[in-house]
Amino acid sequence: MEMGNERTDGELLDRFARQADEAAFRTLVVRYSGLVFHTAFRVLNDRPLAEDVGQRVFLVLAKKAAAVARGAAPLPSWLHHTTLLEAKA
Repeated sequence: MEMGNERTDGELLDRFARQADEAAFRTLVVRYSGLVFHTAFRVLNDRPLAEDVGQRVFLVLAKKAAAVARGAAPLPSWLHHTTLLEAKA
């Protein structure tokens, strides 16, 4: 089944966390890679470093998908906060 933009962030995170659905995770990466990159770039003002931060942020999301799916914060807020932490690390 193709994971389209009609699925909510919560549905996609849940599918990835429970079923290791790579298409669901890929949809989230496509949906939010711009947000993550631009947030990191504003902090670092360096494209390669911002891209590295983006990879780290999505790696953290992959590892913590179940907890993030259960969390109270909307995914864009979680990604923004995590990106800032990674960019300043």
